[in-house]
Amino acid sequence: SCYGRAIFLSATLFISIISIFNSKQPFLHTLLLSWFVPLTIYVFFFIHFKYQYWLPVAIPLYSNWILIFPEEFRFPFKKQKILSIILFAIFVVQFAFFTMSDVKILSSQITREENNASILFYEKVKVILGEKTQENLHVYFDYRLYLPDDNAWTKETSYDLLTYSFIQEKDFDVLLLQQQRIMDYLQEGIEGIDPKEFELSQQFYRDANAGNLEGYELIYRDETGLIFNKSNKH
Repeated sequence: SCYGRAIFLSATLFISIISIFNSKQPFLHTLLLSWFVPLTIYVFFFIHFKYQYWLPVAIPLYSNWILIFPEEFRFPFKKQKILSIILFAIFVVQFAFFTMSDVKILSSQITREENNASILFYEKVKVILGEKTQENLHVYFDYRLYLPDDNAWTKETSYDLLTYSFIQEKDFDVLLLQQQRIMDYLQEGIEGIDPKEFELSQQFYRDANAGNLEGYELIYRDETGLIFNKSNKH
């Protein structure tokens, strides 16, 4: 749905194929298909799929839609005007769907302060930690969580998987962990590039999910995140 309805994607592929035989630049359209087919197979079947990975594959193929636009108020496929009109109608309908989706996204962005889970989680952080937000603490937060500069903290995040060695080396006072990130790395059957390092990370995330991190005390948890405070126990 991020790239269009099934009929739109099918029409895009159809146009790309017939453009090899019905355009002035058959080599160009052959090249576009040669880019599209193997990379699409690779993205969908051989890597961990995320919808944005397909974007550089799809955009060149979408450029073939230019062939069905009116040129000097005439459709380019002279003997296939009905087909061209149908394809153009599919394009217009898909454009309408994209417009409705864009309006919904825009509305969501405008009201995100009231509805965004990460922002709401930070409001809870401020309530729970209270005066500690104005202390000079070293705080780790998962990068998808919202953490503005309205506090006195020294903040640090990481795009890598967490391990005990990283946390202990940095000696954080507070940990703000995202619940979804924990669950992502605890999925059954998931494997890491470095199995030994990944096992260390999974052990950390298992302990975090159980609320039992070594050296830290879980003081709050909801569906968005967890707050761990450095334990005073020695």
